[in-house]
Amino acid sequence: MNWNTRSYLYLAPFLFLGIYYFAPHRSEPQFFPRLEESPPSQTTLEKKLKKSQELYSKNANDLASLVDQGVAYFFMGKETYAQSLNSFNLAWRQGAFDKRIFYYSGVLYENLSLLEEAQKQYERFLKHEPKERQIRLRLARLLWKMQKWNEAILKYQELLKEDPKDITSLVNCGLAFQKNAELLLKKKKLTQEEKVQLDSFLTQAISNLESASLLETSSPGHLLTKEVSLTLLQLYKAHQDWEKAVSFSLNLLKKFPEEQELFLILGSSYEALGRQEDAFQIYSKALEKVPKNPFLNQKVRTLKKKLKKR
Repeated sequence: MNWNTRSYLYLAPFLFLGIYYFAPHRSEPQFFPRLEESPPSQTTLEKKLKKSQELYSKNANDLASLVDQGVAYFFMGKETYAQSLNSFNLAWRQGAFDKRIFYYSGVLYENLSLLEEAQKQYERFLKHEPKERQIRLRLARLLWKMQKWNEAILKYQELLKEDPKDITSLVNCGLAFQKNAELLLKKKKLTQEEKVQLDSFLTQAISNLESASLLETSSPGHLLTKEVSLTLLQLYKAHQDWEKAVSFSLNLLKKFPEEQELFLILGSSYEALGRQEDAFQIYSKALEKVPKNPFLNQKVRTLKKKLKKR
């Protein structure tokens, strides 16, 4: 062992103590309001911003104070988003590995529609807190927005294992499966493997959306928005679940009596089940609302002829 090595080993404990005593310390808890909590008051934010600016001006190595500034600016609103990001990015460039940087930066980048960067930030934060549900939900939703359907499905399925009654995850997971099915349905011809895959996508999409709709009521569609309800109905049609399509259409017509698409799907479902008289009645009712509709006129004429031949 040479002299330099012996000297280093001798001095190392003292160097560590020096770093410990001269590095900035904090007696107060980290300023880290979570998104699901009530936001800090304006007064609290102004005080925190002023104090953190003072601390940072006295000690440029106090990166925690720089991050505090970013957090305060974040909660002050859209007008200070730029200052918030500047504070976080400066702290990051100077060597801060503070998880708050990733937490808030992800939200900021998402709000600014910089989705790829938002994904990176959320994933970095989850390395620190892999069970943090709010950010996991945001990441899953972000992947959905980015049309990364398979990745979004995996994230939502993980969330649903922990909380099977999470309506948001059920709906978005179902819609992601529906998007996968939609991609296959656009193809002119499917291989046998793709047909099996399509059936799986449709089945899982229906299962998730049905679970969401039935959580608090036995009446399908009660919890779903109009758009999602119509998507579930289209899924029944694509999967040729005609009985379900009829039941669900009738239920939705009570909520949306002017929705033309419901009459069309209900009519086609009756036809698929061989219930021509019911189909005729529904198409006729729809025609009263839009008497010049060529499709409905043709349907009513055709069914009228068929019923006369009986």
